[in-house]
Amino acid sequence: MTTMTGYLQNPGIFTRQPVLQSSLTATHGATGLYSNIWMSNCFQDAFDKCPGNEIDVTVGWAGELAGTRWTADIGFSFFKFPRLGRIEPTDIVSPYVEIGTPPLSWNAAGAHATAGLMRLEGYRSIDGYNWAQVHLGFRDTWTLNEDWTFNTKAFVVAYPNGYMSQGASVVVEGALLYKISGTGISFGPWAKGVGVIAGREGRSGVAL
Repeated sequence: MTTMTGYLQNPGIFTRQPVLQSSLTATHGATGLYSNIWMSNCFQDAFDKCPGNEIDVTVGWAGELAGTRWTADIGFSFFKFPRLGRIEPTDIVSPYVEIGTPPLSWNAAGAHATAGLMRLEGYRSIDGYNWAQVHLGFRDTWTLNEDWTFNTKAFVVAYPNGYMSQGASVVVEGALLYKISGTGISFGPWAKGVGVIAGREGRSGVAL
């Protein structure tokens, strides 16, 4: 759960009002199936009035491709904007697929496993707009000890088509997780993301 001074997203700022953003993920370890619900909520306005309000629901599968060390993450998201209780023209459906390279293992203040990634996200709004995003970058799993793990993901986002093709983004995400040894119980992530947006028309911004 993160409190932010605003909600910045390509191609611009959704709101400059403070927002509370939270995320909950359930994963089935044996199959790799998962589901996630993510929410952004303004402090000041009703849900159907602030553009920073949003609920995203995602279902997918993530795991290692059989017989290889390559990984895949395939899923589908639905982005619900105000208002709740009915489908709005601005609501969005988004299939995605991410492929990860075999990880490179190395040691520096703990054990690291670093892998390249390529992700393709497609978007279609209910009122018929289509666009896509391509992510290129890497992810790193840093095992500090048997209880603490820090996950990092850094990538460049390109916008090859659609009305969100004003520029590109550089995004860095981090998540700290704590696992109670021998119990299978984990807490986290405690996440912090930084995104830098640059547009062809000179628009730029930083999201913290």
